[in-house]
Amino acid sequence: MKIAVVGGGPSGLYFAMLAKRGDPAHQVTVYERNRPDDTFGFGVVFSEKTMNYLREQDQPTYDEILANANAWDPIEVRIHGQVISCGGIGFWAISRKRLLDILQRGAAGQGVELRFETEVRDPETMLAENDLVAAGDGVNSVFRNHWADQFRPNVEVGRTVFAWYGAALRYPSFTFLFEENEDGRFCAHIYPYEADLSTFIVEMDPATWQRAGLEESNLAAQPPGQSDLYGLWYFEQLFARHLDGRRLLANNSKWAPFRTLRTRSWHHGNLVLMGDAAHTAHFSVGSGTKMAMEDAIALAFSLEQSGGDLGRTFAAYETERRPRVEAIQRASGPSLRWYEQFRHYWDFPTERFAFHFLTRGNLDYAQLKERDPAFVERVEDALRASLDPIEDRIIRPSEITELVAVTLDGRVHPDTPTQVPARAGRILLQLGHAGRRGAVRPPGEGADLPLGVSGWDLLAASPLPYTSRSRTPREMDRPAMDVVRDAFVHSTKEASAAGYPRLLLQLAKGQLLASFLSPLSNHRGDEYGGTLENRLRYPLEVVRAVRAAWPGELWVAISATDWLPGGFDDDAAVEVARELKSAGVDVVLVESGHAVAQAIPWYGRCFNAQFSDRVRNEGGIRTAVAGGILSADDARNVVLAGRADLVLADRDFTQVQEIR
Repeated sequence: MKIAVVGGGPSGLYFAMLAKRGDPAHQVTVYERNRPDDTFGFGVVFSEKTMNYLREQDQPTYDEILANANAWDPIEVRIHGQVISCGGIGFWAISRKRLLDILQRGAAGQGVELRFETEVRDPETMLAENDLVAAGDGVNSVFRNHWADQFRPNVEVGRTVFAWYGAALRYPSFTFLFEENEDGRFCAHIYPYEADLSTFIVEMDPATWQRAGLEESNLAAQPPGQSDLYGLWYFEQLFARHLDGRRLLANNSKWAPFRTLRTRSWHHGNLVLMGDAAHTAHFSVGSGTKMAMEDAIALAFSLEQSGGDLGRTFAAYETERRPRVEAIQRASGPSLRWYEQFRHYWDFPTERFAFHFLTRGNLDYAQLKERDPAFVERVEDALRASLDPIEDRIIRPSEITELVAVTLDGRVHPDTPTQVPARAGRILLQLGHAGRRGAVRPPGEGADLPLGVSGWDLLAASPLPYTSRSRTPREMDRPAMDVVRDAFVHSTKEASAAGYPRLLLQLAKGQLLASFLSPLSNHRGDEYGGTLENRLRYPLEVVRAVRAAWPGELWVAISATDWLPGGFDDDAAVEVARELKSAGVDVVLVESGHAVAQAIPWYGRCFNAQFSDRVRNEGGIRTAVAGGILSADDARNVVLAGRADLVLADRDFTQVQEIR
């Protein structure tokens, strides 16, 4: 088989080497536009998990990388003049130049032809002249862009800017520096990769970047190979006390927002994409090099197993790799968001800041305690005086009533109560109106299944059925708004008389008041539709009326994101939270999804905590969070990090071991 590999980076070189090793009869050629010793960037980092995977798949390459890599264990956080270290988290780093040299020699040793300083300008001819073309030509892939209609790429642009620098200093481990000056707040991600060299990535929000004068200097550094030298000088001053008199280094160092790339397909005809040409994930969670090399392993193995059948090869490759890549991209989302928001955590106690940072992605309370119990003990000791017992911050399902509908037509199903029940030890009463999600069968018979002739008329912000089989609701007019508002107040007074200490108003889960908030369910053209201010107008009217009638603690549940383009998102949730606080709400319960039937959350452990985090720390209001709280450790994870003040558990915990 005649195979062309476009791009002499890790994915291209590694695939070429493995494909030729798998079948020496293959004619494999790598086309790379740069010279063999050109490299942009500094070090490449691999986690313990990645190194184990590499060892399992390719022992010789693993051995050579290991022999040339720097290993370390702890992660170090430096902020406010303090240093906190957490161990048990192993990493290895190697210079990108050394890695490429290993892969170049490996490919050449297998008989791969390496053509450097050769730029492919005609993708169609390349496909016509080869049996298989593997494109590992990076995030700006010529091949992906040429057939964009087939690959259907989607790019999400992050809200920070970053640049890759280096430091002429070997830091002892993975180090994260946080500094501020009159321009704003800055973060540096640092890891050693040579005896006297470290990668030094600087990241900040765009407003800080502009105030620092970096936007203007970046414009002058756009030609290939040039760097922002003003930025080099600026950060030598800012991080001077962390550099021990050493210099920062530049290598094509420019500023850009991170772009998360997803493609609907990774192959077209006899063309297949690898690495950054197919997908990206934020560098704080998953190295692009790691994913590129794992792509190469999977593609070469699939090719060998399929006997040259490209249909089977590509199907097996995507079946193996796509779920793994998508899992990394999902995990990278909260981490990317953390860097967008870290300036809002600046006033956290140092221990909470470090714990919040380390639990932003894959690590949780239990893992950190297993890896470094002394670190967790330090966090708990520092926060003990300011935290109520964890037991008092968990609300279990048995302590919450089911939804009480404020009117008959506000019931979810025929058995939904419309009268406030006796308290019976419960501490939180839910009030709501099902809106267009009403008149369905009980949950045990299925989700959102309409009742049919035994159903009732529904109300909503707009006359849009919830599912294709649901009843079409009537758009609320002003008289209907008055009736529902007054019904909420009436039920509120009943709740007060019944002795409930907390009242929860349901503005989430696609129900009546939630249908006003989401652009996906509110298509009104009057003063209750359009802008967020207008969409919030009626729900806020109900909240204020209830607040006037309710003497206890008032909670309001919101869906912080619809998980769909064009829907309600966490930016809007922060604004809504501020308005709710002004209206006298004490706690915002953060949920997500279900504004429309297609708005399904990405379920996982504590999956709404990332949104509660923003609502609490940017919106300035106490929050509770629901969703994926399956254990006492999950509760600890959220509360110790300051992502929420309370948690609604998915199930009743039998026992909670207190911090001591």
